[in-house]
This record gives sequence, C-alpha cells and structure tokens, in this order.
Amino acid sequence: MILKKCVFCHWRKILINFSIALLLSSAYLPAAENALPSPAVVDSLTRASFSFERHTPDSAYKYVRGLERQAKPGFKSVNNAIMFLPGLVIDGVRSATAFGMHLVNDPEIRARINSFVESENKSFRWYPVADITSDYRPRIGADFFIPLHLVDMAFNWNFAGREKYKLAGNISYHYKNQPYTWRCTLSGLFEHDDDRKFYGIGVTPRNDRRNAILPSAAADYGIYKEKRRKIQLVSSIGFHSHLSLSYSALLQKRTLRNAPTSENAIGNLFNLDKMKEFKHPVQPFYHELSIRLDSRRQERYLSSGIKFEIYYGRSKGIGQDSSTFSRCGFDFMMNIPILDPDRLLTPRLVYNRIKNNSLQTAIPFTEYPQQPVFRGVSGLYMLRTDNHSFVPSLEYHWPLTYYLGAHLFIDYLLVSDQLSHLSWTRVPWAIGLGADIHAKNKELARGYIAAGSEGFHLTFTIGLDSVVNSRSAWE
Repeated sequence: MILKKCVFCHWRKILINFSIALLLSSAYLPAAENALPSPAVVDSLTRASFSFERHTPDSAYKYVRGLERQAKPGFKSVNNAIMFLPGLVIDGVRSATAFGMHLVNDPEIRARINSFVESENKSFRWYPVADITSDYRPRIGADFFIPLHLVDMAFNWNFAGREKYKLAGNISYHYKNQPYTWRCTLSGLFEHDDDRKFYGIGVTPRNDRRNAILPSAAADYGIYKEKRRKIQLVSSIGFHSHLSLSYSALLQKRTLRNAPTSENAIGNLFNLDKMKEFKHPVQPFYHELSIRLDSRRQERYLSSGIKFEIYYGRSKGIGQDSSTFSRCGFDFMMNIPILDPDRLLTPRLVYNRIKNNSLQTAIPFTEYPQQPVFRGVSGLYMLRTDNHSFVPSLEYHWPLTYYLGAHLFIDYLLVSDQLSHLSWTRVPWAIGLGADIHAKNKELARGYIAAGSEGFHLTFTIGLDSVVNSRSAWE
C-alpha cells in the first residue's frame, strides 16, 4: 500500500507522542541498564583513530560515534550544501534522543516518572505500548507488571477501535541454579480484529487452484473479521546462557466473519461457501519443541555472534475442525563486525514449512506460515504464504549516539508449494532505513521506513519486538 500523504502531515504530533511514551517506557528500567557514564567518556563515543575533533562530555552524546572525518576545504562546502536538509533531520533526531535520555537520567525527573509508572511500594509497574504504521490504524496500549519473589504476573492491552483490540495476560515462574535457568509461563489472550487482509495461497493467488476466487473479483485482497482466543503453556530451560530448549503447547480458537461494510470485503473476492474457515471455528491444539543456540553476549544490545533456532511442531483440530498438520523450520542470523565491534553486518534467513497430514481436510489459511520479520508490509498482512516460506534479509547496523542506533536493510519474501518450484520471479522485496532506541542491553523502541514492491511502509513501535519469529505470536 502506498504511504498516504496525511502520515507526514502529522509527523510532529507522532514524534511528540512517541518521545513521551518512550520516556515513560524507559523509566522503569534499572539504572544499571540505561544510565549514562558519569562523567561522559568521549573516547567511548568516538573512534580515536578516525576522530579529529573532541567534544565536551555533555555534547558528545548527540554526535555520531566514529564517523567524524577531516574533509578537504573544497569538498566540505559542496558536501555541506548537499547534506544541509538531511543533516538538519539527523541532528534533530540525535539532539532529541540525547535530550530525552538526559532527562530520564536526571535524579529528580526520574523520581517523578517512577512515581507515575510504579506503585509506592514498587510492587506494580506499567509502561506504554504503541504500534503506528502507515497501512493500519494506530494501536496504543500498556503493559502492567507485578513482580514477586519467584513469580511474575503481567497484563497487556491495546486498542484501535470498537472491534479492534487485544487483552492478554500471563503468569510466569522462574528458577535459577547456575548454570541452569528454568522458566514456565501460562498465558491467555482475547482479541478482536476487523480489518485483517488475505491475498490467497501461492505465489500468484489468482492462478492457484487452491483459492476459491470469484470470476468477478477485482481486488487483490479481501478484508475479514476475526475473534481469537488462546491459552498457552511454555516451558524452557537454559544451559550455560547460550543454549536453550523450549516446549510450548497452545489451544486456540478463531472465529472468522466477512466484513460486508468494507469495499474490499473478503466475500467479494473469495467464494466463502467453499472455505470451511468461515463455516465453523478454527480450533487447533498445537504443541512444539524448539532448540536455540545464541552465542551473542546477552549483556550487550549489539554484539557479534550467531543465533540459530530450529523447531518442529504438530497440530490437531478439535470439535468441528478436522485439520491436522505439522510445522518445522529454522531461524539463522549472524552478526559480523565490520570495522568496529559495534558496527555489524547481519545476514539472516527465516524458513517455515507446513505439511498437511490429512488428505481429506484442507489446512485453514490462518494456520499457514506468516512472516512478521518481512518489513515490506505490516506484520498483520498475509501477503504471500504457502507450504514453504523463506525470508532472506541483510542488515547493516551502526551506532549514532549512546542510545540511538541506525540500520539499513533489504528483505525478500519467497513462497512455494514445493522446494523445486521456488523462484525469484515476482518476489516481494523491501529496502529501508531505520533507527532504534535502546538501553545497555535492551531495545526500547524502533522505527523505519521501507520502500519496495508493495510501495512505502512506515512503522513506529514502542515496547514491542518487531523482528521476532515466534510461531505462538502469529496472528
């Protein structure tokens, strides 16, 4: 979907709300995680071998680390003219971030914010959550935490409209006995959504016989409504901080309906009489075993190393849902230092596979692989899906200031019914530029703009991880 002009008309309002929410969300973090060095160490923010200018400690935080260069006189004037407007934008972002983080670390300001987001006896905390995209209605909400001795309780809500909201909660028990860590989490979810999009199965849905597309259909996608309930149990054990084993089981119920008031209602594109998903609820009982290896340093937000996760799961329908299928796949990512340890080149490949174990019953389209890591469209889209799904990507990440990082990326989305049919023809793609605001070892917020085969896409998220590939989080 092409980015609408009105998005840019409200950029100031969005940035102000974004900054306020970020300020609140970062306030509850322990001081050890997001405190600035005091006094500021300039050498920790610049690369001495390439830096020709030193800044005072108070101003050093807004300058780009390691990017200062001594330019030739003639080139400098031309460069300044070309980069005048981009320079204003970049300097404004850096200055705003530095100012906001200095506020958060001011003892008096921190005390006032903490009194707002934390109960007097520190037994209850909350922080805001926001998801603002150019192709979906903005969602706002909050997370609430009740930390106990060995048990944590959390509650989450977000809201975008009368028929578009989500309520979720979980209770988690954790136990540590070095070098082992065990955690068990029971969670529940209730969600309404009135503008979900489905394009169809396959690389070219209109030419795929598995789709019951009406001859008179003109739109490329259909909009439908969904009511979803889910209960889930996840048990995981970590070994020596790098290796973990996880088992999850969930029971989910989806009720799908047409969106007759919408111009692109799914009933105008597909023959719903041939789609069992709209005749009775989709009720799979799904359980999965996964193994994860992560050699990155957990105490740092960015570090070299690899992350590799492999999983296998099975599902069986309950009640009127007679579907049965299995899933498997992997997520491989490598952080490769370029020039400096905190300048990383990250190739990544995410693969998901689904196999129908019943020849008599088709798999509901809602259970096909989803691709939340593809940044060319909103994660709520089912732009392309099939038996095999690949999302290869390449990203370069570098620091801008103490709390602000930037990244360039390119993503592709490939699907096929068989591996032998995999092709790069008509593959959705996206290339983009983004920034993330983080504490010492945790991301607080992320924003990016992407352009590609699906047009422009703009996203801001606060308190959400936008690059995860958890099957249990597929919507």
